[in-house]
Amino acid sequence: MSQQLPLPFGLDPEYTFERFLTGPNSEAMMLLKAAAQGSSPMPLFLHGPSGSGKTHLLQACCMAAGAHGQLAMSLPLKMIRDQGPKAIEGLENFDCLCLDDLDRVTGESEWEEALFLLFNALKDRGAQLVIAARTPPGQLTFVLEDLRSRLASGPIVALKPLSEPESIQALIGHAGALGLDMSEPVAQYLVRRVHRDLGSLLHSLDQLDRASMAAARKLTIPFIRSIIDPDS
Repeated sequence: MSQQLPLPFGLDPEYTFERFLTGPNSEAMMLLKAAAQGSSPMPLFLHGPSGSGKTHLLQACCMAAGAHGQLAMSLPLKMIRDQGPKAIEGLENFDCLCLDDLDRVTGESEWEEALFLLFNALKDRGAQLVIAARTPPGQLTFVLEDLRSRLASGPIVALKPLSEPESIQALIGHAGALGLDMSEPVAQYLVRRVHRDLGSLLHSLDQLDRASMAAARKLTIPFIRSIIDPDS
C-alpha cells in the first residue's frame, strides 16, 4: 500500500477515558486501554446503537495511545466514503488505528478489498486496530467473507446503555469532578429530562457547568429547568 498518510481528523479533547460514563461497559474500557498501550488482541470490534459512546471511546483510545508514544488516528469512515478507498492508503503506518462507522462502507467491493489489505498490513506490523459499527460483523453485509472473518477474529464487544441508576451515579461523579455539587434528586431530574445516551448527558452537564458559573447559582431543579427547558 502507499506510504502517503492522509490528513488527520481532529480529536475532541472532551472524549477521554476519564469522561466516559463506564456503567456496564467495563470490558470495553479495559480492552481499549490495553489497545492504547499496544497490548490488546487485534482487532477489537465495538458495536452499539447511535449514542452508545463508540466515537467517544475510539477517540479516547487514540489520545491515550498518543500519550504512550504511539502514532494513532481515529478515522470516521462516513466522512471519507465518497472519496473512495484510496483515502485510506498509508494507514498501515499507524501504531494504533481506530476506524469508526464501518457499516457505512461494507457491501462495497472496492472498499472491502482496501480494508482487507489494510488489515493484513497492520497485522503484519503488530499494530492495533479498533473498529466500530452499529452492529456486530455477523450482522453486516460483506462482499468479502475473508474480511468478515478477520474483523471477527478478535474480541467483539457490545456497548450497553446505562441504566437510570447508573446514569444518575455517573452524573453525580462527573459533576463532582467539575466542582459541581449535584444531589441525587437533581441528577435524577436531569436524566429524565434528556436522552440517557452518553453524548446528551455530557453535553447537558457541560451546559449546566457554564451556566452555573455565569450565574453563580447552585444546581437546583428550578435552575436546571430554566436552562434546559426555559419555556416550561
